[in-house]
Amino acid sequence: MNFFRKKDSLRAVLVLILLGGSGLTICARTPVEADSLKGVSLFQNAKEETDQDCRVELYRQASLHFRAADQPVLWWNCLDNICWELFKKERDDETFAWLDTAVKEVWWPEDQKTATIYANRGYYRKQTKDYYLAKKDYERALQITRNHTTLDCRHGYTLMKSLANLYTQFGEYEKARLLLESALKLCDDYPDLSKKAALMSDLAMVYRFENNPEAALNLYDQALLFQSTDNNTQGLLLINKADALSLLGENEQSLPLVLKGIKEINAAPKPNLRYLESAYAILGSVYEQLGKKSEALNFFYRALDISGKMYGGKPGREAGKIYKALGEIALAEGKYTEAEDFFYSALKTVLPENETTTLQNPGHMADNVLMEALEGMGTVAWTAWKQNPDQNLLKNAYTHYTQSIRVQDALRAEYIYESSSFKLQEESIRRHEYAIATAFELYQATGEPSWLDSAFSFFEKSKSVVLKESLSEIEAGKASAIPQPLLDRRNDLENARIFFERQIFEEKQKADTADQKMIGFWENRLSELQVSLDSVESHLKSQYANWYQLKDLASRRHISEVQPWLAGKDAQMIQYFWGESSLYILAIDAKGIRSNTLRLDSVNLAVKIDSLRLILGDYQQTEDEALAAVYYHAYVRLAYKLYNLLLAPVLPESKTNRTRPGKMIIIPDGLLGYLPFDVLLTASAEGKSGFRTLDYVLNDYIVSYGYSAGLSMVKNPQNNAASVVLGGYAPSYGEGWFSEARRSFRLNDLRAFNNLKYNQPEVESIIRVVGGEAFMGKDATEAAFRSSAGRYRILHLSMHGFTNEEDPLYSGLVFSYGNGMEAVSDQQNARSQTPESFSQVERNTGKGQNDGFLHTYEIFTLNLQAEMAVLSACKTGLGKLIRGEGIMSLARAFRAAGCPAVVMSLWEADDQSTREIMEKFYANVKEGQSKDEALHNAKSEYLQSAASNRINPLYWSTFVMIGDDTPVFREDYTWLFFLVGGGLILGILGLAIFLNHRKPQEQI
Repeated sequence: MNFFRKKDSLRAVLVLILLGGSGLTICARTPVEADSLKGVSLFQNAKEETDQDCRVELYRQASLHFRAADQPVLWWNCLDNICWELFKKERDDETFAWLDTAVKEVWWPEDQKTATIYANRGYYRKQTKDYYLAKKDYERALQITRNHTTLDCRHGYTLMKSLANLYTQFGEYEKARLLLESALKLCDDYPDLSKKAALMSDLAMVYRFENNPEAALNLYDQALLFQSTDNNTQGLLLINKADALSLLGENEQSLPLVLKGIKEINAAPKPNLRYLESAYAILGSVYEQLGKKSEALNFFYRALDISGKMYGGKPGREAGKIYKALGEIALAEGKYTEAEDFFYSALKTVLPENETTTLQNPGHMADNVLMEALEGMGTVAWTAWKQNPDQNLLKNAYTHYTQSIRVQDALRAEYIYESSSFKLQEESIRRHEYAIATAFELYQATGEPSWLDSAFSFFEKSKSVVLKESLSEIEAGKASAIPQPLLDRRNDLENARIFFERQIFEEKQKADTADQKMIGFWENRLSELQVSLDSVESHLKSQYANWYQLKDLASRRHISEVQPWLAGKDAQMIQYFWGESSLYILAIDAKGIRSNTLRLDSVNLAVKIDSLRLILGDYQQTEDEALAAVYYHAYVRLAYKLYNLLLAPVLPESKTNRTRPGKMIIIPDGLLGYLPFDVLLTASAEGKSGFRTLDYVLNDYIVSYGYSAGLSMVKNPQNNAASVVLGGYAPSYGEGWFSEARRSFRLNDLRAFNNLKYNQPEVESIIRVVGGEAFMGKDATEAAFRSSAGRYRILHLSMHGFTNEEDPLYSGLVFSYGNGMEAVSDQQNARSQTPESFSQVERNTGKGQNDGFLHTYEIFTLNLQAEMAVLSACKTGLGKLIRGEGIMSLARAFRAAGCPAVVMSLWEADDQSTREIMEKFYANVKEGQSKDEALHNAKSEYLQSAASNRINPLYWSTFVMIGDDTPVFREDYTWLFFLVGGGLILGILGLAIFLNHRKPQEQI
């Protein structure tokens, strides 16, 4: 139970050694010696005492004497024994009172003994299901240990392994992985291979949770080759390998491995009951997937029996997963009452007695088992409602789904790494879908608009959560009293983390030639940074709770707030939620709210969207008449069909009632983020004669896009730091660029980065319209952008872009190639200076920031002042679609870096038409038009004026505007104010003079 506990006999020897080392004699000569001897005597009496209360009292008295004698090791031994005595009798409150006393009364300078106390308290908290505080204690123990000693395998196996398992439990998989990888390196040469094998097993489990079962299997196979591992460890590896195989659907291979693992564990001198519990649970899961329900139930119940034996009849957290599995079996069989009981039992394995209060505000009790148990209870009520349309069942379902999402939000609030937040957000789609579905159904059943407002809140919760938190964090930081050095320190650590992740990524791309020593060094630095980040976060939360409250409030929106905002813009907002089975649509304007639901499988929506995207992005149709004819007929059919599915059911007005296009703000979800809505057709193409005559949405609506309603409504005041109107960047890509870039970066697709014929004339013409500064040809380097971008109100980047679908952080923009070894330390536009260690490693590795490729992860760290970024490059709106977060595009990175509006492309843009549209766009911007209206009008003008062979939507519809639509060039009425004000003043003076002249002279 205690990582640092020794057996009683060893402890007695330790006491004698310490006493001897202190030079004590039989007769005490000083008060200190007297206290030491008295403490030893009391300690020995306590060990021999049979009554527990007396034993505790003797240890207490001994601790007072050791405290007076300034002997911290013996003092702590006394308190440690008191805690163990009380804990055995389930006197938890008293146990923690003593542990808290130990933490508070430490009188010596912080050292490894202090870490031991925190680690022990973490252990007890874990045993009493207070996992959150257990995690904090282990983190503190590890931080102290790092500060005062060199980490070795012992620390890696005890502290780091325990902490990593807690991270896994909370879904913080990246933190767990980094910690376990560091622990494994510490145990590379350790003679006890069982420890290394156990660490490998835990790391493989993290890979499994990260949906990488192949990597997990590879680790299990490596560990199983160790010859000297004990039976328990060998059995653990076998059952966990079976679990990974089962995840891949290899249940026939999995089954004999589990049975072999159980045999190994039972052969151990002292079989590990926790491993056996896990083995029988895995066995039950395998039989369930094989369709053998009776065998599955048998093994699940055997696992529960073992859990009860381990925890005195109160099954532990792992049993919660088994109850959840039993609940799912009962639900599938239509046994709703039984299923609900199982899910409730799962809930009770992690929840304290006062569960009602906890479920309203889960806070530190948030746990994956709790989240999934509540979701299961919601699904039971939802499924039962489908059989029996009782409104109470529907309300129960809504309540449980809401509680499950509260737990999810509490979990995410603790995450540091975006990867963990993204994974949780992806997994939350089902919960949000059910919550929205129940709210829609309750609206249909009751007619109460409040249910649509509830649905809207889940639309918002499911959209761009990580981006919203990042932006609201910045704003909250400005509004709170946090000292700037503390925020700078936090940003320093974030920048350093990004740097080391980049180094690891790039080195691993070298495969067999990768420098494993450097990778190991960077991974160790990442692990250390993680601890430092945790420490800063904990300090912020304890000392500046208001900051986190502001972050939370900044992301909350209600329909009652949105409608007045839309009224001021004469606009409507259409939100989409792409669930696992249905698409949910919610349309809001000043007058009302409308909703609709589409079954995805019944309308083949994904196929229709992908087909339309294929047509819009394929330039071969411009060179092949036969293909063009086929594509035209497919396009008009799909565009009209999609309009009738996505827009027509929720549009409130007839277009004949309007004299000008109305405004429409689209909040897309899923594949809809790749779709330009203004190319959809509001009427059939029957009787039409080509692209120019079609009834586009463009003709009736000014379409813009948003990440969420909350982000769309964020006020973005003009920043005075941006002193120049526009900064334009138009690089060239000559032969020298190709050879240097290919040698340095080994990219396979460099041939696609041909010279652009129109990008430099495009920037020149824009500068003539709005003014500004241009970086052309070889001068348009990444270094130039970094050093100048903060000066401009508008950033215009006319260049090539590239997309990394697997890792969107490595998508980027392509500048003229600059020597990355030049002076690259210019950090004026970074949010803060990088830490000294970060800068030193950057210099040592010879890696500069200005290599010609501005990656997404680098854009995130910039501090831009621009009101708008125009990414006149290819596919800048594309990227990896992360369910619940959106498309991880370059445009999203610019938004996070401070640009409230971004114009981006959804497929490869044609060089010539881009120039024409951009010239029209900026002319409209200069006239004072709003950003969305300026782009809309530029497209409309192009459609009417372009040659007939260049009016295909693929030429003009690739660019879309997302974010704040406020005009860049606002009308300045200051002169009118002074004119009118001056006139009024002159008028008043004139009237006063006139009245004064008419006043009768006073008689003398």
